[in-house]
Amino acid sequence: MQLNNIINTLANSRSSIPAVIAHAPTLQVKTTSLMIPKCPDPYDTDGYPDVCWHENDWILHGEKQWNGGNTVSKLDFLTDHDGCTLSEKCIKVITDSARQAWMQLYYHRLDPTSWKKKAEDAKQYFNAVMKAEFPEFQYCEGNWKIEQFATIKYPDWCRHTWDKGGLNCALQSPIVY
Repeated sequence: MQLNNIINTLANSRSSIPAVIAHAPTLQVKTTSLMIPKCPDPYDTDGYPDVCWHENDWILHGEKQWNGGNTVSKLDFLTDHDGCTLSEKCIKVITDSARQAWMQLYYHRLDPTSWKKKAEDAKQYFNAVMKAEFPEFQYCEGNWKIEQFATIKYPDWCRHTWDKGGLNCALQSPIVY
């Protein structure tokens, strides 16, 4: 009976419904708000001449490599301040941090079904967290390296975490930055 009252109240309400997490079986409702940290200031392109700053330049580089019979890894656009590609170990550390950020988006019910369908708050949060922790995402104009990374890695997180029930820990307290 209590559940029917809640459903009827929500159905008849004209106000927007906040993000909630219903914890069965007690049906306690918890409202959350995502704290978006300040995004670091962008780097100056002049200080890093060996870095690929523009997405179009990266696409042209990949095409040139492909036409020359070479392959380019999907994540080779992530480089250090000298333009050198990152090690697998570094990519793993970045990926682990991205997973933690995506867990926070899940906790706050901002996890999109695909990265292309993310809400503005999810985008701002992910960009700020990743840029603050990894300067490699600041070696570009705009956010194309973060977008490219998330477009490649987010489906893996969804497949391996959602499908395998790995989100139980996301219902704990959020990480505070």
